Amino acid sequence: MRAKGMRNEPKMEKIGQSTKSTQPEPPHTGRPHGRVNLAGSNTA
Repeated sequence: MRAKGMRNEPKMEKIGQSTKSTQPEPPHTGRPHGRVNLAGSNTA
């Protein structure tokens, strides 16, 4: 039971981190105001 719960937690975290890392990457290199874009995306 413990292994199943722990396995689901890291799996969801990895997926979320991967999507977040890929989103801020393009705007960061494409625009100098990457911070503004990130803040807007997070608030939206």
